[in-house]
Amino acid sequence: MKALIKKIILKFIQKTIFISRNKNTLRTILDMIVDENKNSIRTLSLKNKNLRFFEINAITKYRNDTFFEKEPETLNWINSFDKSSHFWDIGANVGLYSIYAAIVKNCNVCAFEPSVFNLELLAKNINLNSLTDQINIFPIILSDKQSIGTFSNSSLANGAALSSLIKSSKSDQELKSKCVYKMPVFQLDSICEIYKIKKPRYLKIDVDGLEYSIIKGGRSILKNIKSLLIEIDNEQPLTKKNIFKILEEEGFYLEENKIDHIVSKTLNQIWHKK
Repeated sequence: MKALIKKIILKFIQKTIFISRNKNTLRTILDMIVDENKNSIRTLSLKNKNLRFFEINAITKYRNDTFFEKEPETLNWINSFDKSSHFWDIGANVGLYSIYAAIVKNCNVCAFEPSVFNLELLAKNINLNSLTDQINIFPIILSDKQSIGTFSNSSLANGAALSSLIKSSKSDQELKSKCVYKMPVFQLDSICEIYKIKKPRYLKIDVDGLEYSIIKGGRSILKNIKSLLIEIDNEQPLTKKNIFKILEEEGFYLEENKIDHIVSKTLNQIWHKK
């Protein structure tokens, strides 16, 4: 029944849009509705601080609805940061954790996000929270080699995930992509030298499959890291093993966490410098 109702509503919307192409008044009304939705703002309240995010579709609503419950380990980890420290958020999406770290711990943040569909909201959310001088946006891809890479977006919607660098031409990923374009690819170790910025003390890597390539190209950055959070894919045991090898070689140990024992495709792991 729900599927039928959804189909009927979708057909109605499509028909209305089709008619509006030749009806200026109807088009103006539709534009007003869309613009109103684009300006919808959600306030998430902490004890003595507020975080504000644009809420313009089902994805951003879900992210806002579940902000305090979806990844409590990430929030607890950020809460443990030294105040006014440098934090790099790789895979920042629309900026929820970058903004949380900037507001709660007064962090200086570098937010890395290659999706043009997420960059719009990332910039608007940063501006909305008056954090323009505290959060720098890096609209680039990070990997283990510097090049011009092909980036695949799984969706055209703001706030979507599961997008990544395509490593071979005409792959299944590219064929299933909603939008593909070329972007600069940098090694993590090159960022500080190129942009003349300080190395981070805290590092979050959540990039849907490129985690190993990023840390492989960031050994000098890892030497300065006090603690990092990285998403691990349990269905890629060899990649997981290689990630563990690099982190252990750089003097990190894995924080014991009950969530590590849960059988799931992906999970967040927190590593600390010994």
